[in-house]
Amino acid sequence: MLCRWIRQARQSIGASLPPFPGHGRPRGEELTRLRKENKALRTANETLKKAAVIFARGEPQQWRATS
Repeated sequence: MLCRWIRQARQSIGASLPPFPGHGRPRGEELTRLRKENKALRTANETLKKAAVIFARGEPQQWRATS
């Protein structure tokens, strides 16, 4: 029964949908863009983690503002 429903749904949709719903971009281009964005976000996240460790240890003497 489920297989029949899926088959009917696919037939009713047909070719009316764009390659990647919502943006009209082909699936491969969208995946490439998302992978690049994901890589950039991971890099930024790692940088922030390292900075948090440095600042958690305490401020080094050379970075302190002189009053």
